[in-house]
Formats: sequence, structure tokens, C-alpha cells
Amino acid sequence: MAAVATGTAAAARAAADLVPEAEEWLARWIAIPSVSGSPQHAAAVESAARFVVARLRRFAAAVEVVPTSSGPIVLARVAGRDPSRPAVVGYGHLDVRPAGTGWHTPPFNPVRRGRLLFGRGASDDKGQLLAHLVAVEGWAAVGGPPTDVVLVIDGAEEIGSPGLAGALSRIRQPIGAVVLSDTRQARPRTPSLTVSQRGVITLSVTVDTAGPAVHAGRFGGAVLDPSLLLAGALARAERVVARLPADPAYAAGQGAAIRRAASRAVREGDLDALTTTRASLAVTTLRAGGAPGAVPRAATAVLDVRLPPSMRPETVLPALVRALRAGVEPTARVSVSRGHLARGFVAQHGARTLSAVHRACLAGFGQPAILVSSGGSIPAVGMLQQAFGHAPVLLGLGPADDRAHGPDEYLDLEDFVRSVRTAVSIYGNIACAPGPHGSCARGTGGTRHDARHLLLGDAERDRAYLRGLRNGHD
Repeated sequence: MAAVATGTAAAARAAADLVPEAEEWLARWIAIPSVSGSPQHAAAVESAARFVVARLRRFAAAVEVVPTSSGPIVLARVAGRDPSRPAVVGYGHLDVRPAGTGWHTPPFNPVRRGRLLFGRGASDDKGQLLAHLVAVEGWAAVGGPPTDVVLVIDGAEEIGSPGLAGALSRIRQPIGAVVLSDTRQARPRTPSLTVSQRGVITLSVTVDTAGPAVHAGRFGGAVLDPSLLLAGALARAERVVARLPADPAYAAGQGAAIRRAASRAVREGDLDALTTTRASLAVTTLRAGGAPGAVPRAATAVLDVRLPPSMRPETVLPALVRALRAGVEPTARVSVSRGHLARGFVAQHGARTLSAVHRACLAGFGQPAILVSSGGSIPAVGMLQQAFGHAPVLLGLGPADDRAHGPDEYLDLEDFVRSVRTAVSIYGNIACAPGPHGSCARGTGGTRHDARHLLLGDAERDRAYLRGLRNGHD
């Protein structure tokens, strides 16, 4: 363990030397509008992949670009000191969401204000991913990480990673752990470890009454109004979702943070449960006619349905479709098309993996990770778990209110430095923490979450546990 600690310290110094150049490089990467799922941005996604490939070739033993119909996936292997041991997979994504409106700075012309860097993808996920790349490059500069590191950089995560499973099948070497940072800190300067995520179903439903838009005064009451028919369909679907059973709570509550971040009216009740362990239905797009005084021909809604982490989306989908189709007038046509579908995620990390994570966060932030349940969904997480048999370590390093997917997304560059230190440690510790049979630490199995690892408020217990970590004891 002393040799690992010495190597980690050297890798941290080497990575720190790379940070100033990396910050400039990140700004250039953010300037590439790599919006996935957008034909007009397909060339930019390819450009963003080539940009990161050039960086990877500085320190990776092998780099490969896997083309898919939805965007490129970059695979890179960084040689470790002991290639006979299972490798660690580091995952992230280079694609971003569309910029949208409401920005105070140009979304693809990054602006730095003090320690904050604004731009689409600054936190989700180019900035967080770059912290891992710099950390691994730091390890490569001092002789390599303890084991091989396989970097997987997805070009289509924001649209459900449709080509990822095929790309992962090209990785043939044994994998001992999977790490990714595509989530937020639990609170400022305190990383999170996400131990559950909800599943997701996206649907588009259209009610079409045929014929042109007509005068609301002359024909209102006689013609079917597709907006009202759609409203009834949405209400039926919402009742289906409301009846779905909730999962038990898995980790720390974030209700107060949710209320602050929303900056809008919220429901009464347990916000933690409403956003992490219960199902929800949101209408993310709603379109009908645009001519004042006219009854439109058709109305369309795009639905985002989140499911309790342990619930299978395949079992819910038929009931949702039936609810959307039922009760609509037979002369109207209802079409329902499915977008992406992904199962939720519940991690059961062993005590040694948890210890490696907390050690890394102490090294980078001076704080252990807080375990959280997330209301979000990352389809890639399930694919990574299925491919390698380990629950991925979801280490949240982005700002607690990074405004990802909205206007004025940003990265705290002081946190970026902390994130690099954290990532250096995680690649050193998670690879070498002995597993149940003397192997590298596994992402699943071993001791499940227990009270002494949750860090949820028993002050004396937490202090005792942290003293043990700081003194080098698990």
C-alpha cells in the first residue's frame, strides 16, 4: 500500500502540472458544438471526437474510434504497471444537449468569469471527463497506473447511447471496476456517490383529427379538438404512473437542494421520494395549432416518464400506451412512438470500493463522498454494468448547481483542480484495493452499504469513520 501511496503522490504532481494547459484545451473542446442526434451537428460531433483522440494519443498505448449510426465512440487503453490484473474502465461522453435559449454568454464560445467557465458541456460532461483524462495522463507520466485503464468516450450519451453496447463488446480484457463522473456534487465542495437512478421511458403521442384548422366560432363544438383529447390522454397516463409502487430510499436526501435548484413552484410532500424513488411523468414538449381563433388539426406531446430504480420499463410501457390510446374518439387517430427506454440502477458497492471512493474524495476535496439517490437516468450505466458485471462508481464532481441541460451551464475551475486530484486517487485506489479473494476491488458484491459508510448524519459515527480513513484504515 505504501508503494501505491507513493505512486499516487507522484501522479498527482504530474497531473497538477497539466491543469493550466488542460483548462485552455477544455475551452477549445467546449467551442465544438457536439450536439448528438442533430444532423446539422453531426460533423461537429466527429470533430469533437478527433479533438479528444489527439489528446489521448499523447499518453495512451492504443486509441480506436468506433463509428456507429448515432455517433463515434472512442476507446483508449492506457498501459498499467501490472497488466495481469483486471483493468479499470473510465467512462464519459463528449456529446452535449442543444443550447436552448436564455444564455447570458454564448453557449459555444466559452467565457471565463473568475473561477467559473461558462459553456455548453462545461460540466456535462466535457469538464468532468477531462478531470479523469488529466488524472490518467498524470499516472502515465510516472510509469503508468497500477493496472490498465480503458477509457470509453461516448459520442451519443445524451440520446441514450444507442451504439455503446456494441462498442463495449470490443473490450476483451478482464475489468475490475468501472468509474464515471457525469453527475453533480451533493453540495458545494462535497462530491456525491450516486447509488441509485430511476429508469426512463420517453414517448411521443399525437392526436390527429384530419382536415385543416377551422374557425373556432363557426365550428367549435362540432369538430373534435385534438388538444382536449390529448389532455385527457395525458391525464389517464398520469394516473397509471401515480399508481406505480415506490422503491425504498437508498441514500441521503436532497429535498432542500431540489427546492433551491428548481427556482419555481414545487409540489408539497417529500421531494426526495418524489424525485428519486417514485415514478413521475413530465410533458417536455406540447404542440398544437398556431393560428389564433382556429381549432387545430393535431396536437402532440413528448413525455418523459421516470420509474423507480428497481422497476422494469418493459412492464410499464404497455399500460402507458393503452392509457394514451383509450377513450379517444374513434374518428380521431392516436399515434404513440417510443423514444428511448432504460432500466434504473441500484448499486451495492462493497466496503472496500466505498473506502477507495471516500479516500479519493478526501484527497481531492477534503471531504468524503455523500451517498445520494438520483432522479436522473443514464442508460449507459446499465450497459456498462451488463458488459462488465460491476456496478459503476458514479462519482459526482460537477458543481452542485451546474445548470446542465439549461442556460449558463458552468464548471468551477477550482473544483476542476480538486476533481483531478480525486480522479488520480480513485484510479490508484480502486484498482489496488484488495477484493474478497485478494483480487482488485469489485464494483458489486462484498459488504453492502451499511450505516458506517452512509455518512448521513450520525456525527460521532462519521467522525470515527473518517479518522480511520485518514489514518489509513478501512
